[in-house]
Amino acid sequence: QRLGCPLDRVHILALLLYTGTDVNYEMCRLVREGPGEELGRFPLFQISLLQAIRRLNAAEKPSRGERIAQQHKNRQQPGPEKNTNNKKYFGPVFTGIHKAKPKCDFGRQDCSGSLVTFTSTSHDEETAVGFAKGNGSVIRMWLHPEFDEFCEVGWLSKHSQESEVLVGTSGIHIRELKGTRGNLHFYDDVHCRTRQV
Repeated sequence: QRLGCPLDRVHILALLLYTGTDVNYEMCRLVREGPGEELGRFPLFQISLLQAIRRLNAAEKPSRGERIAQQHKNRQQPGPEKNTNNKKYFGPVFTGIHKAKPKCDFGRQDCSGSLVTFTSTSHDEETAVGFAKGNGSVIRMWLHPEFDEFCEVGWLSKHSQESEVLVGTSGIHIRELKGTRGNLHFYDDVHCRTRQV
């Protein structure tokens, strides 16, 4: 109600299935196996989830400017260094991936890799570290305000302590290696892209 009730029942169901059940793992696995594979088994789920993200994103926009300003006032981590308007970015948010690391030129700190499916992120870095399970990747993301495929879902998730932000399927391109902690690699990304569907 605070957001103006932007969701239909099918969108609420899609969000509940993604945040509270294991069906999202199967759908995301099919996406990673090849474009279009997931559409054979989960067409309505994927479409409804993307619509839900975009509707919530639009509903959150009026209050997001104040939220971003407060985040940048409170945070200690720097924003996207190469962007002169970094105060406009939403974040950071973090995602952890178990047993997966992009290819990197460690001399130049350049990386190549992308996340091509729906991605759960958290405002809390240690939550992402927990999902990486000591061997994998932790990616820090800054979300551009014009990017319309992310929304807050912690209020709906049964795991509300994770402060989840759900990111859609436009593709998250990993930019550079920031450091390591044992078998964990930490990466940085600035997510600026939008797309028309």
